[in-house]
Amino acid sequence: MATLRGKGSMKSVELVVVEYPNAHSKDGKRVFLDAMVRPVEGVAPQRVPHLVSTKKELDGKTVFDHQAGYSASQRDAFVAAAGDNIVQMPERNGRPGPTVYAIQADVVPASGKQRGLVINSKTVKPSELEPIDENILDTIYASSKAAAEADKARKAAEKEAQTEAAAEAQAPEPEVEEVAEIDEPEF
Repeated sequence: MATLRGKGSMKSVELVVVEYPNAHSKDGKRVFLDAMVRPVEGVAPQRVPHLVSTKKELDGKTVFDHQAGYSASQRDAFVAAAGDNIVQMPERNGRPGPTVYAIQADVVPASGKQRGLVINSKTVKPSELEPIDENILDTIYASSKAAAEADKARKAAEKEAQTEAAAEAQAPEPEVEEVAEIDEPEF
């Protein structure tokens, strides 16, 4: 799940919303959307950009569900705010690709049965970043991979520093030999 820490970090968040073709309830009243924090210049990238990340077991495999349920009217508000900043992703494996759109909104902790963070539909407005294209998901995934690698490297460096500090604390002081003064020969 995305990590938003600090005062104001959950306000006016640049988001990319992914809507899969089959992510609607049977009655059409609920839409399940995968919202992700969009990489922004000068802001540390997210290791996990999804607002929701729920671990599940499916057919003996561990999978992650990144979707949160929104009403059809909330989804319509998101699409209206996105305006022309919408991309229909290409087909994959003979299946239609998702619709992806960029918006800006406040995010809030989910309530009820949902977990993670959700979009506050009352604060939705158009994205202030450049329009998205078919590469936006690749950009987000590359950014999160780089963040994960940087985090891993940072943790390894911290562990190495702790190990060195512990080794220095345990190492005995080297004994210093006293050297007798030697008179220099006279010429």
